[in-house]
Amino acid sequence: GGNGGGIHCPSVINDAWIYGSDDDTIYRLIILGSEHMLSAGYVRGELEKHAGPMPGFGETITDEQELWKIIAYIRSIQSGTPVN
Repeated sequence: GGNGGGIHCPSVINDAWIYGSDDDTIYRLIILGSEHMLSAGYVRGELEKHAGPMPGFGETITDEQELWKIIAYIRSIQSGTPVN
């Protein structure tokens, strides 16, 4: 969702981070999407099992600086300490 609440995909404003909260994982999730994350061996965390799949945006977000701005924005709206 526009405010980071997730709607159908995982929320980024609570402390339940499904695939992990490090920058590399967030980067891959945005570019590749959650289905690719699962097929690459990432495991969903235990705290938020109800979130649906997130599409990859690698073809939409082609400017790496823009991607890092998105990650910085996610960090700015995040509350609490992420737990996997």
